[in-house]
Amino acid sequence: MATVTITRKEVIHDWLPEVCALTGEPTDSVKHRTFYWQPAWVFALLPLALVPCLIVVYCLRKSMRVRLPLSPRKHGHWAWRMAVGSVAVTVSALTFLFSSIFVSSTNPNVVEPGRVVMIAGGIGFVLSLILFAVLTLTGIHPTKITHDDITLAGVHENFVAALEEEREQEEEKYQREKEKRRDARDRRDRERDEREERESRPVPIARRVSPPSGRKDDPAGNS
Repeated sequence: MATVTITRKEVIHDWLPEVCALTGEPTDSVKHRTFYWQPAWVFALLPLALVPCLIVVYCLRKSMRVRLPLSPRKHGHWAWRMAVGSVAVTVSALTFLFSSIFVSSTNPNVVEPGRVVMIAGGIGFVLSLILFAVLTLTGIHPTKITHDDITLAGVHENFVAALEEEREQEEEKYQREKEKRRDARDRRDRERDEREERESRPVPIARRVSPPSGRKDDPAGNS
């Protein structure tokens, strides 16, 4: 799988190629997906305090909604990952919490089994978090989101190649349009210079022709 950076302009104008981002096959189907990203270092605050960590995550989190080309059979690409990870985390957390009730019980017959279940729940909770992270990182996920673009990892190489090809075609089209505008501007400049040159030329003054020598201006033709 590959990594690709998509500009916000390409997202807004829907300039992504009709190639499935997962399989690399041609497709005219898209999947609306809002991606979220925050710097990885913020999770280093998690062991210190949960609330400050969540506040920092909320302040630094960036998002971008993308109409990603995706085959219809791949539309559940993120849903099943989220479902499996959420169920694993929830079950292990509830196991840990409920087993702690038995550990605090005064009945010695349930304390020891409860302690075993609580330890298993704690280990399961940690493993479920690791599973959740693995499921997220093996799917299409953002590695960075800025105001101008989004970088996605886990996309197919064919999707990246098709996007680069479309960008080259757009660049060639832009250069042709730029050449046309430059030619039109040069033509207007030449026409303006020629017009100004004609307008700046002095207008010749017509001279009056004198009658032939020895003859008067007699309408009757008499001398």
